[in-house]
Amino acid sequence: LFTVYAGGTWYGFIGAELFLRYSQHDMKIDERDTVYKELDYWYFNRYEIGLNIHLSRLYHTTAFMDISPYAFIGFNYSFFVEKIGTKSGVKEPSDDYKTRISFESFYKGALIGGGTRFIFLKHYGVDLRAGIVSRGRMLDTDPDPDAVAEPTKIGGSTYDCFATIGLEYHWGL
Repeated sequence: LFTVYAGGTWYGFIGAELFLRYSQHDMKIDERDTVYKELDYWYFNRYEIGLNIHLSRLYHTTAFMDISPYAFIGFNYSFFVEKIGTKSGVKEPSDDYKTRISFESFYKGALIGGGTRFIFLKHYGVDLRAGIVSRGRMLDTDPDPDAVAEPTKIGGSTYDCFATIGLEYHWGL
């Protein structure tokens, strides 16, 4: 997981940050199933953008370190890009390859959590945070039992717990 974020804190207690996340995930497959014998690789990239609002409190603990615990709430949009390829000897992939899965154009969700920033020499920070994030799509129709074979829509709803450590640079106006 790679995350880039930028934000600000006003009056020492309320703030916001924009973030962009990237991660790569291998698809889980059953190697014993003959359907997967034609595959060379199969993974997807996940891109997320979002906004967090946080409430914090700054404590001046020593001359060289400040501690700022905080709580945050926010929302995010997730975009998935599938990467799949057949082995070099496969001329025409099977029908299973063509009707495997399909992603929505985006998934949305909310996140909530808390953390602590350790700020050294007024500029260099280490951020520890943890929380829960949801992402999903609107399930507003029931599947049709008479439908033809189509790709399966992925991601009705998921909830993930996370814990991260980050490096930060701080400056003031």
